[in-house]
Amino acid sequence: MDTIDSEFSCTVRITRESAIRVLHVDDDPSILEISKLMLIDMGSNLDIDNACCANEAFKKLSTINYDIVVSDYEMPKKMD
Repeated sequence: MDTIDSEFSCTVRITRESAIRVLHVDDDPSILEISKLMLIDMGSNLDIDNACCANEAFKKLSTINYDIVVSDYEMPKKMD
C-alpha cells in the first residue's frame, strides 16, 4: 500500500483495490514499455497490464475487469 500526502493535509491510502486498472494494447513492444513508464509517471494509482495484439487483449478482457483500455489505432487484423 502506498501513502500519498495531498495538499489538503490529509493522507490518501492507495490500495491495489482502489487502483485504476488499465489494459494497454500495442503491437510495438517499445511503445508498450515507454507508454507504461509515462502512465506510471502520471499517476501512482494506475495498475497497467499490457497486450501485444488484439487476440491477447481479448483473452485478458475475458478474465480480468479493466477500468480503461488504451489501444493503438493501427493494429494488424485480429486472428481467429
